[in-house]
Amino acid sequence: MAAKSIKPKVLVIEDDLNMRIYLCNLLRGGGFEAMDAQDQAGGLKKARATHPDLIVLDGMLPDEGSVEIYYRLKSDPKLQHIPVVMLSTIDLRAFCYYRKCRSLQRTEKIPEPEAYLTKPPEADELLAVARRLAATRMPAARRKTGPRGSP
Repeated sequence: MAAKSIKPKVLVIEDDLNMRIYLCNLLRGGGFEAMDAQDQAGGLKKARATHPDLIVLDGMLPDEGSVEIYYRLKSDPKLQHIPVVMLSTIDLRAFCYYRKCRSLQRTEKIPEPEAYLTKPPEADELLAVARRLAATRMPAARRKTGPRGSP
């Protein structure tokens, strides 16, 4: 029996409906199982319920939601190892400065995201980054299964 590939799960947390649809369709077309959430609360709930292999996070959610959800993801022992691709219209330097200021208010420092892309992302670039990061998260046993779980 031929090996069957398991699609990496990606959670897209994005408040803009059109961008959310674009990102999910792009990821599905690129071989991922994409799910979405439109806000911080929904994103955290879905991340905890599904334990995705990757999270694509809008860097400009309302009410400082992006930095807050990012902090919660990275401080949760069950979620902190999930790679995050931050998508934003602001550049990485501005985000890092803001992240550093927020870290001063906390006992733990907020780490940098595993990847940072500007919006709208180039399709090929996002897919390449998503594949690279999801591969580091998915154990080989989940990527391919054959008869009786053998590769």
